[in-house]
Amino acid sequence: MLSKKGQTTIEYLLLISVVVLLFAGVLMTVNSLKSEAEKPVNISGKEETPVGAIGSQLENLRQVGSEPNGPSLHLTVTTNPELGAVHCVLETITVTVKNEDGPVAEATVKLNSETTTVDSRNTAADGTVTFTPQIAGLYTVSAEKHDNEPGSGQFTVTTC
Repeated sequence: MLSKKGQTTIEYLLLISVVVLLFAGVLMTVNSLKSEAEKPVNISGKEETPVGAIGSQLENLRQVGSEPNGPSLHLTVTTNPELGAVHCVLETITVTVKNEDGPVAEATVKLNSETTTVDSRNTAADGTVTFTPQIAGLYTVSAEKHDNEPGSGQFTVTTC
């Protein structure tokens, strides 16, 4: 028969052995999973590691809403006389709307005073439209067209 001290020592040794075996099993499982994760897989006709494939899929998700689905062209608005300059009441102002491809036909151009929309017109084939403000004040001219990001600018009209 073993003494109490000897029995406790054997129990500790058995416990340590079990812990070592569990650790070895976990380590082998982790190494096995790691080697599986490094094996190439075929996604969309391209051999990649699973980590690389996930990275590619994430990049594809980041691009959703950009280029083909979202606006890729940006409208710019200029006036003659220039935006930011002081204009006179009853002076005709020519607004030109362009994007990266050049003048934009059929863009909706709105002339807004500080409180309301004064006028709204579509641009001609050369991207221009004219307005003649009737009242002094601060005006905003804005342009919109489907598949384009809107553009705008401001100018002041005085009684001169």
